[in-house]
Amino acid sequence: MRLTFCDLPEGIEALSRPGPPPTIYLARRVLRYPRRQQRAILAHELGHVLSMTFYSPRAHWADRAWAEARARRRALRLLVPDTAVEAALAQGITEPWALAELWDLPEPLCRARLELYLRTRSGDAADP
Repeated sequence: MRLTFCDLPEGIEALSRPGPPPTIYLARRVLRYPRRQQRAILAHELGHVLSMTFYSPRAHWADRAWAEARARRRALRLLVPDTAVEAALAQGITEPWALAELWDLPEPLCRARLELYLRTRSGDAADP
């Protein structure tokens, strides 16, 4: 896998392309973002690479949505494994703001990770 810093259009922080080798392109401006945001962006693109969910800019919206959701789930699990969620819950840490401090991630991702954990544990969500 290759990581390349480049100038991307405003509004696009990163993108990934299949290989060989698979490549993640990160906008140079991401280096000025808070560490939490950098980790989230890079993990999301790594989620695309690990789950092989690439798509073209002209792909149907449903295909894009599926690929983005799968990459997001992979990234969430990469950043915060089930054992880390279980440890936080065992300590009584359940608020997204507190999880954000604990896991050093943006609060919306912490909320999403907790929801994913709870959904998959209850059997409500299949996870391809």
